[in-house]
Amino acid sequence: MVLAIAVVTVVGSAIVLLASPSSILETQASAHNADIRFLFKLKQTGGDGRLDDLYVNIFENVVDTERSCEHCTLVSYRPGPDGYAEVGYISSASHDFTGASRMVFFVMGHDGGEVVHFDVAGKKNSNNVEDEGAIKYAVTTQAITLDREWKRIQVDLSGQDLTDITHPLNIHVSGSDTNSRIAFYIKHIIFDNAPATNPIPTVTK
Repeated sequence: MVLAIAVVTVVGSAIVLLASPSSILETQASAHNADIRFLFKLKQTGGDGRLDDLYVNIFENVVDTERSCEHCTLVSYRPGPDGYAEVGYISSASHDFTGASRMVFFVMGHDGGEVVHFDVAGKKNSNNVEDEGAIKYAVTTQAITLDREWKRIQVDLSGQDLTDITHPLNIHVSGSDTNSRIAFYIKHIIFDNAPATNPIPTVTK
């Protein structure tokens, strides 16, 4: 097996990118400690993100030892006409995470001050994913402001229907300065069956 190695300069820092072993992608879905990065693909999904790489760039399997970033994901966003972008993990096949009671992940800002919120446990509500409301998420969190330290985020999913999940995590980032880049890191995204402690506040629907 050969690993592809590249060095990319992004938002002012050198980043080493390593390709994932293909065998990891064959990991079977499980409600217990299932890392969604091995089951779903991170893509641009909304706002300025719909214009693909023009405003939003996604770098997978980043290694940055100074930031304790071992095979994490870096998302870089230059605000465009919509003033926000969404990126989300997506699969054409649905997965059953019944038995999970929370999602846990780590997120960190590149410079600090980045404002994000999260939609969790989404499933198709329409055959056309371009339709407004085509994806129905079980939980939407309140917005948080990132800093340059890793935050451990827990999302309480107790009592939620976790069958047929196609969009486990959607990330919304906003910004208004079209001359600057907003960037953040994310890693270790799992469903598990432990109770959520200090879960991130959610928006009442």
